[in-house]
Order: sequence, then C-alpha cells, then structure tokens
Amino acid sequence: MLSSSNALFVFEAAARTGSFTRAAAELNVTQPAVSRLIADLEHSLGFKLFERQHRRVVPTPEAELLYIEVKRAFSRLDDIEHVARSIKHRQVGQLSIIAAPSLSIGTMSELLRAFHERYPDVAISLEVALRSEIIEKIALHRFDIGVIGGRVDSPAVECLPVATSAAVCVVPCGHRLAERSVITPQDLASECFISVQRDALLRSEVDAAFQRHGVARPDLMEVRTHDAAIALVAAGLGVTVIVQHGVPSDYYRYVRMLRFEPRIEHQLTLIFPAQKVRSRAAEAFVEMFRQRRAAKAVAPGAGSLRSSRSALA
Repeated sequence: MLSSSNALFVFEAAARTGSFTRAAAELNVTQPAVSRLIADLEHSLGFKLFERQHRRVVPTPEAELLYIEVKRAFSRLDDIEHVARSIKHRQVGQLSIIAAPSLSIGTMSELLRAFHERYPDVAISLEVALRSEIIEKIALHRFDIGVIGGRVDSPAVECLPVATSAAVCVVPCGHRLAERSVITPQDLASECFISVQRDALLRSEVDAAFQRHGVARPDLMEVRTHDAAIALVAAGLGVTVIVQHGVPSDYYRYVRMLRFEPRIEHQLTLIFPAQKVRSRAAEAFVEMFRQRRAAKAVAPGAGSLRSSRSALA
C-alpha cells in the first residue's frame, strides 16, 4: 500500500469533481502529478479507479465503494482535528478536584460555575474530604487538584499558595457585638460558640488563641463545614470564628464579619501530585482560581467588615 496519504486526497478530489484538472487546481498541484498519483494508487490497490468519458473521469464501481470509506475516514480526521483544537484552547478534557469541606460550597461552587460557563465541555468531578485525606489522595495521584488550608511538607505533593485570609468573627445581624470594630476571645467568653471539626487546621489555631487568653469557651456545637457554621450563626444560634473566604455570599445579608484578634492568618493552597504534568484544563482552573481569589481579596480594615455584596463579592 502507499506510504503516503497524498494519493487518497487526490483520489477524493478527483472522484468528487470528476476531473483531474479541477482536482489539481483545488489541491494546488499540477495535473500530471494528479495523474501519476492516481496511477500509483491503482497499482497499489490492484484495480482501476477511473474511466475517461469525454472530458470527465468517472469512478469505477470499485472506486465508488472506496470513495465512501475515504469520505468516512476524512470525516473522522476532521473530528480529530476539532478535538485537538478544543484541547489546545482548553475546551475539552477532564478535571478531578478534591476540596476541604469549608470550601466545597461557598468558594468552590461559585468558581466551578464560572469555570463550567467558560469551558462547558470539560468534565469535572468534585469530592469533599478532610485535609489529611486530601493530601493522601493527591500524593497517590487520585485527583488532579486539591484545595486545602495551609501548606504541606511532603515530597509527594506540590503546593501553590493562592491567597491568605485573616480569620473573622461572624455574628448574626443585630447581635450585641455586631457594631464592634474588633472582637477578642474575651468578648466571646459568654457566647454560644459554633466550632468546625477538630482536625481542621483553623480549629486548632482558634482553640490556641482562646487558651492563650485564658478564655474557657462554651461551645454550643461542632460542625463539619464552615457553611454549616455560618447557617447556624445566621439562624441566631451562636457565633463562630472562620476564615473570610469560607463565607458563602448567600449569607452576607444575615451576618456580620468582624475583625478577630489575635490575628489568625489562613493560607489557601492548591496542591498537586508531585512530578505529574498538569493538563491544560488543570492549568486553566488554576489560573481562574488565582484570578478570582485576587479579585475577592479584602483586607480587614480598622472598622468592621461590612456584609455587603459590593465589599466582598
């Protein structure tokens, strides 16, 4: 058989146009070159492809059968080229993400909605897990991207810090502390406190701050996610201390976010399997994540953090 596909392109053009001359003009080659390639193809296949009738060339019955298969093959080639272009522009692909519970609803849902709108043909899977499980699964290459708080000291994991937020005290609108500029552990000594799960990095830092100030905090309940804590605060069941990027925008009208001292900084980090090349879809997600976090970054000022969409959206 031929070692080149050029003859098949010539054959398709000649069969479609009924003319070696028009095929040559369409392919920007000479008419003798077309005749030679058709002859070579006939020799390789072992049967005649065209009969000359007046000024036209007419495909033989065998050529008509071949033409059908050649058109199918060219159609598949077009599909492959389309997929390749889509991959180049990050329009198709797969992306698996595993995120901490505190980020799964507020931060991640808004980001994934925007990512899907821009890249609708990228298939996305999202799993929610605790920090230790996220690190383990990323190290084992089971997910493309992990989203956690804090850094990871492991040669099996690559870290990319994307944002740093200060912890804030969240109280219901109309609460006795809602107009304070700064909240300290002493201010919360008599408050019903809502804590996140004990293995969360922020939980240990908040507990340590209360212990250093000698405040025995009356915990009302412990929840797994920041979203659950915010929902309980919005319902008037207590107060909490979480990172600012963990507050879903839907709750801005119901709660006040106030600066908490001593300052507790929380680093938002993307982690990846070490020594694994990231896909174009993953790179696009990282780029969008960083851009949106930079746009949403709001540094706590001297007064309270206003719970308006214009300030935090």
